[in-house]
Amino acid sequence: MMSKGSGPQSRPSQREGGSETGGRYRAETRRFAGYGSAAAEAARAEGRRRRAREAREAFEQGQDALAAGKPAEGFFWLERSERLTGGCSVATLAKVTAALALDRPQVALPGLQRLRQAHDLPEASYGEALCLERLGRVPEAARLLQHCLDHLPVPEAFQPLADRLARVSHRPGWATLSNDSTLLLRSPVAAEVRLDGELLGWLPPGRHMLEGLDKADEEAGPASGGHPGRYLAGRYLTVRVQGRDILGSPFDLQALRRCESLVVATESGISGWLYHPAEPDFRPKLFLEPLHPSFDVSEKNFPLDVSACLGPEGTQEAEEWFPAAQRGLIRPWFFTLERAALPDLAEGASFVLKDTHGRPLRGAPVYGSLADLRAHVPGVPVMSLPLAYKPAEPEEGRTDLSAPEPARQKPVDGCVVIVPVHNGSQDTFDCLQSLLLSVAPEEAQLLVIDDASTDPALLQRLEALAGSGRLTLLRNERNLGFVGSVNRGLAHVLAQAGVAENAVIPAAEAVLKPVPDVILLNSDTYVFPGWLSRLRRWLSLPRVGTATPFSNAGGQLSWPSVSQANPFPSLEEARQLDRLCASLPRAAPMNEESGTGVASPPPLVTGNGFCMGISGACLQQTGLLRAEVFAQGYGEENDFCLRASAAGFVHLAATDVYVRHRGNVSFGPGGQALLARNLRLVEMLHPGYLQQVQAFEQRDPLAPMRRELAEAWLLAQFEHFPAGKEIFTAGSVVLIEHEGGGGVARAVRERGAALRQEGFMALTLSPTASGCRLALAEPAAGEMPGQVRPEINYSLPAEGPRLVGLLKALGTKAVEWHHLVGHAPWMRQLHVELGVPYDAYVHDHVWFCPRIALLSPEGNYCGEPDLAACRACVARGGMVLGEEIELPALRQRSAQELAAARHVVAPSQDAGARLKRHFPASRPVTVRAPQDESRLRQAFREARVRRSHQPGHQSGRGSVSGENPVSRWRIGIVGGISRWKGGDLLLDLARYVHQAQLPLDFVLIGTSEHDEALISAGVAVTGPYREEEALELVEKAELDLGFIPSLAPETWCYALEWLWRAGVKVACFDIGAVPERIRAAERAAGGAEPGNEPFFGMVLPVLSAAGNDGVEKEVVALAQRLLALASQERPPGVAERSDKAQEAS
Repeated sequence: MMSKGSGPQSRPSQREGGSETGGRYRAETRRFAGYGSAAAEAARAEGRRRRAREAREAFEQGQDALAAGKPAEGFFWLERSERLTGGCSVATLAKVTAALALDRPQVALPGLQRLRQAHDLPEASYGEALCLERLGRVPEAARLLQHCLDHLPVPEAFQPLADRLARVSHRPGWATLSNDSTLLLRSPVAAEVRLDGELLGWLPPGRHMLEGLDKADEEAGPASGGHPGRYLAGRYLTVRVQGRDILGSPFDLQALRRCESLVVATESGISGWLYHPAEPDFRPKLFLEPLHPSFDVSEKNFPLDVSACLGPEGTQEAEEWFPAAQRGLIRPWFFTLERAALPDLAEGASFVLKDTHGRPLRGAPVYGSLADLRAHVPGVPVMSLPLAYKPAEPEEGRTDLSAPEPARQKPVDGCVVIVPVHNGSQDTFDCLQSLLLSVAPEEAQLLVIDDASTDPALLQRLEALAGSGRLTLLRNERNLGFVGSVNRGLAHVLAQAGVAENAVIPAAEAVLKPVPDVILLNSDTYVFPGWLSRLRRWLSLPRVGTATPFSNAGGQLSWPSVSQANPFPSLEEARQLDRLCASLPRAAPMNEESGTGVASPPPLVTGNGFCMGISGACLQQTGLLRAEVFAQGYGEENDFCLRASAAGFVHLAATDVYVRHRGNVSFGPGGQALLARNLRLVEMLHPGYLQQVQAFEQRDPLAPMRRELAEAWLLAQFEHFPAGKEIFTAGSVVLIEHEGGGGVARAVRERGAALRQEGFMALTLSPTASGCRLALAEPAAGEMPGQVRPEINYSLPAEGPRLVGLLKALGTKAVEWHHLVGHAPWMRQLHVELGVPYDAYVHDHVWFCPRIALLSPEGNYCGEPDLAACRACVARGGMVLGEEIELPALRQRSAQELAAARHVVAPSQDAGARLKRHFPASRPVTVRAPQDESRLRQAFREARVRRSHQPGHQSGRGSVSGENPVSRWRIGIVGGISRWKGGDLLLDLARYVHQAQLPLDFVLIGTSEHDEALISAGVAVTGPYREEEALELVEKAELDLGFIPSLAPETWCYALEWLWRAGVKVACFDIGAVPERIRAAERAAGGAEPGNEPFFGMVLPVLSAAGNDGVEKEVVALAQRLLALASQERPPGVAERSDKAQEAS
């Protein structure tokens, strides 16, 4: 819409600098993203690289400013870095640190809240409580402090805060607990301390070692209630004074002791890292213990305390395994144990490394001797791998590992669903409840493996269900992790069938023992009625080893997207998706009687362990998961499936089943690193695995099924929308848009919202390289976003009939052309195929200008000359239209399409008049403003009143006594300032003001095509912003004047909204929709303020298309004019602006 969208929507730079004195000539031929174009994606990638570099540079400058004692300057640069990175946590943490140094709690609070929710950082959590207290929100601060103290040791700097909040919340003191078992007690009298309900002792105020108290109690005798080691095994610690919990009690010991870690076997020995997230500065302990059947640990001095090798910096081998995204945010302790320093053990022995509290690190156990593996995988770093497991190799004379026919077994009624659980969460309880509701006792045995849980609620629930016969419960005496728990369940199934867990049946055996199918199910899943029988149908097919259903978080089985995280669906949405999967004819296995189903389903490379069905035959011939290789998990099911493939089994997608999956809720840095480590292990064990996965992703054989499900989902929304939501009674409307974002994207969102209010389903079509993408229109500001929003791709023109069929089924009543740039030619006939009218919306000048913006190659308004001059302009500057079409043909086509449209809609009188001037025979132009101007004007008036009462505004402060200070004025520009929005002019203007030392400060709230050059010229460039934070940014800048530097005619301009909502008058050139809107606002306000000063804004003469000398003179005149206008808003001699605005400069 030629309106200034927010920074994230701005395009990659076309220019890295600018002329010193105007001369903005630059030829360009820009292709929009869309049909047949790959150039736009390359430009996007280059833009991302440039933005990443600018973000790093801004972060470094911010850190340098903070170190130099300049928090305001540091805050600006760090906030810019945060915006350029899209909210990087490292930049956010640095930014809020600067905001706290400036005593700006309201600025720091949102960032601290995000950091606490995402990472539970102690400094962020306590900093948030401090901000709440400073803002007068004391009850909230006290509640948050209670949440923090129960698992996060309080840093010394925040202890006075705890004193204050304990008093105001009428608590009898507070306490904090450290990983070294130190309890700091602040209370007026002695406190009663209990561990999991048992009395540990009475403690006076001060510091106490609870672990030592355990031993002292034991020495004192049984009457004291002491038990050695009881503290280390405890879950909750309560501290009470006179029968009341102090602030922080009860303490969650498991959360306090949580450890993120990774251990890796390397060529030189064992390396890794660890830290306790609740107390990152705490120096942990590290213990080493050998594991070997012939090794008696009790006879040696084990475990060995090897904590001395821990340090803040590690070897290259150790540091490469710490996630790069966490560096600067997390402070791990690295370690390397050289092979020569390890105990001399027998071949095949392994080592377990344990943390401060005696729990194995992620990736343990690891194996000591790994040299043989490098001969099999040259150039790949050695990983933790027992020598018994060599990479899979074909047998002599056989090259196809999936060639043999696997052994068969007799059919078995029923199956076993194995669910490993560890401690309770709502997801665990929901999973068990869904199983009980969807699986009949005669259909399957529910086998729950409790991995040494300590949660009383879960233990009680499991005991009750096991006692009633609803499930079989196996309990691990010690925590085995996910893989170990699954293996215990699998071994139990094999034992019940009379098969020893180590007795893997060779493929040559004709008939196997009857072993039931097994379903491995994560405890954070939710299943629906009928899921099990449908899943088992896939397992009954010949040669099938595993089957995995669709899910929101299922790797290659994810829906709607496999390339990015999907939203977590509501229970109703997930239930509907499972019903749709079950109803799709081609989603189920082939039914010989009905002839429906898929005859040859595409095989997967591997299944996915969140919900993986394993046939009994596959289990017998493949064996258990390899816990000794994959430790706590990640990759173990891939290895299992690849071993099964080598035995002749295939793996299928159970596309008629959908299972909701919470996914990696607490993946954490340790989980990310373990996943990366284990994927390398899989590649070592099965060379070529990653290549297979890449080839599968490129083929994407499941794309047709995902599309069928997406189409069925859209139809279901149209016909049977979930209860409690409005049904689309009026039909559907299709809105065609480009991929450029900006004002067009916002206009389409808001148009979609208006259509939904009228009872229509609003659908969007955007261009792709091979066709188009269909989706529900995105929610506009103020609307509740939907949980699920699939995007459906169609190749054009080949799949045009399929798209038309769906749109007809969705009751399409009309098509709206918002922008056809980038679309396939077929799209211009969509309305014909549908048999519906189309409306043409005007967002820019693409109908008659191949350069779209009416901007000459020299960077000025072209003046809309005759055809010959237009041709010369295009010849000099190139086209940006993205299609090969001559200018006369373009205008002839536009004239025909505008005449045939049902309605032609323009956002402003100026835009409509320009269009009508070029196409007098078109339909009458309907002017429909995309925003309610009367409400916007009222918001401006209210903001002006607020500004007049703010400290620092001219109406609310007197002159400064004594010498008149040198005043400076701040001028703000909002949006993504491309060249056609005046970007080159802004750079020339800023350079002149900087060189002439005029008292003007420019603030660009957004981005431009040459941010670095603007910054060098003294412009404060904030970086990208989200639409919902634009007003806050404008208000924080405390602008004296807004400036819209567009040199060519805008058709609307959303940037004007944010300036007006902040009560800022706006200067613009006398061209396009912006001056039209300012004059209309002046007329509605009755003309002007007292003294005939313009109320809403000022209209400046249009710059001429003069040469370099003329441009330079006009830039000088423009700078003087802006200075005069700004000084009218805040005359010299009044007090300077607030500290808040000083930060933004």
